[in-house]
Amino acid sequence: MLAYGLDFPHRKGEFCARSKYGYYFVSHFRTDFMIEIDARLVRGRAGDIFVAAPDTVIYHGPTPEMSCGFSNDWMYIEGREFEALLEKYPIPVGAPFKIDNPFYLTSAIERIGE
Repeated sequence: MLAYGLDFPHRKGEFCARSKYGYYFVSHFRTDFMIEIDARLVRGRAGDIFVAAPDTVIYHGPTPEMSCGFSNDWMYIEGREFEALLEKYPIPVGAPFKIDNPFYLTSAIERIGE
C-alpha cells in the first residue's frame, strides 16, 4: 500500500480532480457519490466499493442534492499480489459494486496502514 485515507472528508461540491496514477485506486464510499465511468457520471451508493486499474483517470465527487460533502476510505496499492487477487476472484474493476460487509475493507486498510 502506497497511501491511504480513512473516513476521508470532501467538502460540499468538491470533486476530486481527474487523476491518473500508475497504481490501483481502491475506495469504500461511506456516502452516496458520483463517479465518472466511460466519460459519463454514474451514481454510486454508500457502501459501494470501487477499484480503478493503474493509469485509469479517476474523477469522483458528491451527488448534486447532497447538502454536505462525501466521505470515503481509500488506498493506493501496487504489486503483483494485488493483481493476483483480481485474477483469482471476480472483483469488478472500473465500476462500483457492493459486498456484504464493506467495512471489512476499512478494517483491512487500518491493519495494513499500521
